[in-house]
Amino acid sequence: MMKRSHLLLIALVFLTVCLFLSGCGKTSGGGGSKATIRGQILINGEPAGPDQVIHTVSANDKDYFDAIEENGYFSHGSGELDHEYCVPGKTITLNFIPTGEVAGVFSRTCVFEYVVKKGDNNLGQIDLGLYGFGLVEPEDGATFDLTAEKPTFKWTPYARPGITPEYRLNLNILFLIFLIPIEKTTRETSVSLTGDEKVTVQGNEYGLKYVKNWSVCVEYQAGDRTIRHYSDRRTIQFPAED
Repeated sequence: MMKRSHLLLIALVFLTVCLFLSGCGKTSGGGGSKATIRGQILINGEPAGPDQVIHTVSANDKDYFDAIEENGYFSHGSGELDHEYCVPGKTITLNFIPTGEVAGVFSRTCVFEYVVKKGDNNLGQIDLGLYGFGLVEPEDGATFDLTAEKPTFKWTPYARPGITPEYRLNLNILFLIFLIPIEKTTRETSVSLTGDEKVTVQGNEYGLKYVKNWSVCVEYQAGDRTIRHYSDRRTIQFPAED
């Protein structure tokens, strides 16, 4: 009996060592297939605080709420639900929304449709500051008769050194509870309408008479990341023709 016990013990030890070396044990958790995501949020060059920024991650058709640290750093990969989106190949959008008490910032900044890579995903520093950008005209609440005039939308340039952005004028229609943009892109700081702008939603076309407000998105590439800054929205009306 002693010999059989010794043989069984040796076999169990040998099996345990094999499982450990091959990574087949329960604690392996996929090993190198895991991913972490991290970065730092700045406001006009200074680290942001957790009371200044709301942070969410959009993935899997839902939003995951998180927080940044005192020095502006954020990280994902060890939280309770992080495993649902810290997955190589997964496309996610990281959103950073300043609280109402923060001045000189965009209303929302995001790392747009980032594809998670295996291992460490260091997104670097993301600055929420305006850097000279601002909406100029039309004023909030403007009304335009398209039979008499075609409005021009203007804004000041995003002047952060080393960055040449693309601007997206968003003329937003309200569809159910969602804002859907009629979008016009440019490298300039103004866009003039033709009056024929429209967007197709679920097979139906919606023109300017459906527009409720407008805003501008500032977009640029930072390495393998697409950064989008969204301005405040201004209301506007294009009355329907008789």
